[in-house]
Amino acid sequence: MRNFENINLADLQYHLPHIKSEFIILDGAAGIDAEAQAPIQMSDQVLIVASPELPSVADALKTVRIAQHHGKHVRGAVLTRAGHHLDLKIKNVETILEHPVIGVVPEDHYIKAALVKREPVVHVFPQSPSAIAYKQLASYFAGHAELFVNDEIPKIYKAMRWMIGLR
Repeated sequence: MRNFENINLADLQYHLPHIKSEFIILDGAAGIDAEAQAPIQMSDQVLIVASPELPSVADALKTVRIAQHHGKHVRGAVLTRAGHHLDLKIKNVETILEHPVIGVVPEDHYIKAALVKREPVVHVFPQSPSAIAYKQLASYFAGHAELFVNDEIPKIYKAMRWMIGLR
């Protein structure tokens, strides 16, 4: 903890060129402080991640504005924990963010089960709704698939949850 105050995320930029990978994903903190802006500044493109609720989408809009301020291309948005009947509609999120929603990850109890196991959901529950959504998103970014996103997707996940006894 003594050196925690000396951590500077901006120093990460010196290590990124040495990583041999086609993709590097930086998961940044929410907000507008330096810790939140550092990953955006180091990125070529920005993917906005939010839940389909107004406070989350409002915070996501701040991230969009920060990315634009730094001249970064915003690729689109991904909605997580989706599927509740009170969620914002995808079209409304797209209107607010002024960018397309390119993926929807449903609320899924398998995510919590994977956290308990300390493993990614795509490894321990590969056929779960969330794992399938994450794999589709990865395929899309790798250029191997087209995404189908519209307001019907959360209804499908809601029906799937109902069929397996989750409400």
